[in-house]
Amino acid sequence: MVEPSFKEYQKALMSRISTDIPRFGHTVIGILPREDEPPAPPFFYTVGRHSKNLPELLMVGPISGEQGMDIVNAVAAQQGTGFHHGQLVDLGSKCPVMIIDATDPILKDKYTNCVNAYYRTHNYRVQQILLPDRHGVLPPGCDSPFDCQPILGKLPELV
Repeated sequence: MVEPSFKEYQKALMSRISTDIPRFGHTVIGILPREDEPPAPPFFYTVGRHSKNLPELLMVGPISGEQGMDIVNAVAAQQGTGFHHGQLVDLGSKCPVMIIDATDPILKDKYTNCVNAYYRTHNYRVQQILLPDRHGVLPPGCDSPFDCQPILGKLPELV
């Protein structure tokens, strides 16, 4: 079987995104590490929320592909007019996730490439979903494997 070229893959992906956004409001892209690459946590992000003046969502962490996409979709389903920085979101599990404004300059080049390609801009907002460990501790300071999550924005001030 002949592998599709990168251009063919990119064209098919943009076509899927163009179909999913009107149908579902967004699509979720999952990037899983390949065996021939250095170990890195998988990441998942939305494409399409920018069209509704909402931030795209990004989650980086030790989660399987299907579970990662489910978490991002579950968070997206709860957002009406937007999450505020530091908001805890209950997804029905033991501990809520936290949403932070992702402002690190590397994130749009390292993580959200399909958003860049689809909208042909870097001018959009991103919010990061932070996952707690089994004790409910959010990064930084959480247990492995959840300590692999980069913090791509400022953490909220705790009162």
